[in-house]
Amino acid sequence: KGLANLRSMEDAAELAAVEAHLRLGQTERARTMLTASTAVAEALANRPERIEAWRVGALVARAEGARARATQQLDLAQQMVDANGGNAHPFALGVALARSEMALEDRQPALALEACEQALAAARLWAIDKDRSIDVGRLLGLRARIHAALGRDAASDADRRAASAHEGPPHG
Repeated sequence: KGLANLRSMEDAAELAAVEAHLRLGQTERARTMLTASTAVAEALANRPERIEAWRVGALVARAEGARARATQQLDLAQQMVDANGGNAHPFALGVALARSEMALEDRQPALALEACEQALAAARLWAIDKDRSIDVGRLLGLRARIHAALGRDAASDADRRAASAHEGPPHG
């Protein structure tokens, strides 16, 4: 079992490196790493890492402009999250956040709001301090942007104020 846990940590590190390259704008490097990743190959079996592999794969596809492939991978990840505990699943927040951000980019604010609400529920479930959580604050900020896109200025302002209450030292 120890070696299996080590492999999982290595898988997570590989996927985190892919995501880091994306954040640096290095889409080609991210795609190369994702394709060569043993995490993806091993995750084809019904392992929890598959959810994270689909999420990161969707981020790469989105960066490459392949929206349909990104949506398909996020849908698969969401199905696996739902089948394995829903918001209580450790990867629920990341999947819902990616779905929300992508929907907002695609000018689908209603879908973005639905996914953001799911991400908020997961963040609140996992937060150590529900009144001062960096994840909750970040998602309230995202929800404020979504409300603004929907023309709901009062709700957007309320979420911005609520998000600011979560600023400061992160507590999960």
